[in-house]
Amino acid sequence: MIRPIEKDDLVVIREINEQSLGYDCSLEQTERQFFRCTSTLGHILLVYIDDISGTVQGYIHAQVYESLYSDTGLNILGLAVLPGHQGQGIGASLLKAVEQIAQKEGYHFIRLNSAESRLQAHLFYEKNGYHSDKMQKRFIKHI
Repeated sequence: MIRPIEKDDLVVIREINEQSLGYDCSLEQTERQFFRCTSTLGHILLVYIDDISGTVQGYIHAQVYESLYSDTGLNILGLAVLPGHQGQGIGASLLKAVEQIAQKEGYHFIRLNSAESRLQAHLFYEKNGYHSDKMQKRFIKHI
């Protein structure tokens, strides 16, 4: 089952971020960011719940992508599944859910960034109909 993320899901989402994405952030930070995202328009936050156990096994976070140089689309900011549940179609189901929202809302595309080293993720996205259209570097300045 796929449904919107709830506060009670955040403990497992923090674990997923650490185990699957390598982001070791505290539960407090996860909660703070969740409340910021849910109080701002344009965020889509969904979890995949196992029908039998009722546990969170993966999640997806997308945001409306607006710019002056293109049509409006969605930007996937995060898609992750617990390591023990990867390869079972959970990630594909989460992608499909976001694609259905995009179609319903009239968005023109879905985009995402994936680190150059994440070759398995690249194969996953290609298998699900996504293609790489450019290579780029990320520049960041902490303030």
